[in-house]
Amino acid sequence: MKKIAFWSAILACCFALPVAALSETAPDDPAAARWNMILCLDEDNDGQTIFLRSGMFVHLNLIANPSTGYYWYLEELNEDVVVSYCETCIPIPPVMEGSPCKNKWFFEAVGPGFTRMILKYYRSWEGESSAINTLTVRFVVF
Repeated sequence: MKKIAFWSAILACCFALPVAALSETAPDDPAAARWNMILCLDEDNDGQTIFLRSGMFVHLNLIANPSTGYYWYLEELNEDVVVSYCETCIPIPPVMEGSPCKNKWFFEAVGPGFTRMILKYYRSWEGESSAINTLTVRFVVF
């Protein structure tokens, strides 16, 4: 059941299904409960504290341009509280050389506590200290 919920979360976020529309289903609908377990975040959530129930999934969507060398790197996360499952970069149409991509990250709240998630946007050969952008979100899991 846990794998089904995880892949449902990934598919919903990859295909940009509107979470608000999905949560309008009847409260006693078992499918609606799964959608309430997904939280989609982006750069607008920088600096926020996000409260999660254990078992909830988080999808983080950022814009990156790896052709210039810049990429988002996960610098801090307590994986006893929130686990990072996977990360991918999907080209933004029209796909051309040098085009940016949607950098998608998938996480699951696995245990009670709190953690900071810090991602930095930099060129790997220039190092973390050269980051031109930082995203920080604090997760509180109960």
